[in-house]
Amino acid sequence: QGRRDESDRRLADVTARYANVFAYQLGQVHAHRGEFDAAFEWLERAYGQHDPGLHHSLFDPILAPLRSDPRWPVLMGKIGYGT
Repeated sequence: QGRRDESDRRLADVTARYANVFAYQLGQVHAHRGEFDAAFEWLERAYGQHDPGLHHSLFDPILAPLRSDPRWPVLMGKIGYGT
């Protein structure tokens, strides 16, 4: 909607407040924004935090753009999904 500055501010606020509990969701946000490096960083963090959201990642439509990235099968292998 053309409000990138506002989006960036709100994302920074949510990140500061909830990084320790919403790593998977932050990965989703970055994937949706096309920020694949950041998305994978957050998904790796979610893995480290044993975030239960990761069990949805294989079928999560928000993460679909990440599936062609070579990091995707590595992450899926860590989670226990062979791709």
